[in-house]
Amino acid sequence: MFKKLGWAAILSISISFAILADEPKPQVILLDDPDREIVWIDASGEAGENAKSAIAFGASPQSGTSGASGGHVTLVVRNLPKKVIIDAHGGRGGNGSNGGRGKYGLPGMDGKNAGLFSSAEEGENGGNGQEGGNASHGGHGGKGGVVRIVYVPTENYNPRWQEHFEVKVNGGAGGSQGWGGLGGVGGEPGRGGKKFWSSSRAPSGQRGLDGSRGREGIAGSQGEDGRLEFIELENLKDFLLEEFLRSS
Repeated sequence: MFKKLGWAAILSISISFAILADEPKPQVILLDDPDREIVWIDASGEAGENAKSAIAFGASPQSGTSGASGGHVTLVVRNLPKKVIIDAHGGRGGNGSNGGRGKYGLPGMDGKNAGLFSSAEEGENGGNGQEGGNASHGGHGGKGGVVRIVYVPTENYNPRWQEHFEVKVNGGAGGSQGWGGLGGVGGEPGRGGKKFWSSSRAPSGQRGLDGSRGREGIAGSQGEDGRLEFIELENLKDFLLEEFLRSS
């Protein structure tokens, strides 16, 4: 039921907590090393993945993924270290990505020049630019973890034992939103054809309209804060009984 940790074991278990952060079953750790001065346990949730950039013109990328929740840790302490740091914050949400830029409008064709029996033609209008792609949303932050610290002191009781712990159970920050892609520039107008026996030209076409910018995304929400509990018991039997009643 218990995992008794030395310094090297703490470093290895911090990796497994990142993987097991979303499991509802609590992880129980027994801290009973009188020579340990500083203990660091990483049970933080993994960050969400950032959205990949849009590649195609005017495309809208996928949203960032949500961060994982912080771990559920029950730490049973008998010999009190000088400092215990537990990080069980929720993972940050992945960032959204920008929308793809719209395609440029095609240029208009020039009008034909006048001939002996034909008039000069007007230039064609330029094509309109494509609308920019909509941006994607940021992922939501993960929930903070649940940390219970159970103090079952040996003969060296410390009434200020709670001051030895630094615990983070805050929710993860939401990922930032992406920005809408720029609209494509309107195409250039075609020139009018030359008139016969004159240096003037027929009217040119009109420039194409620029495409509108895509909508911006929405930032991910902050994850809910977790919970921290301090419990003081006289012996391990009380803790085992409490765990049995909790799980039954």
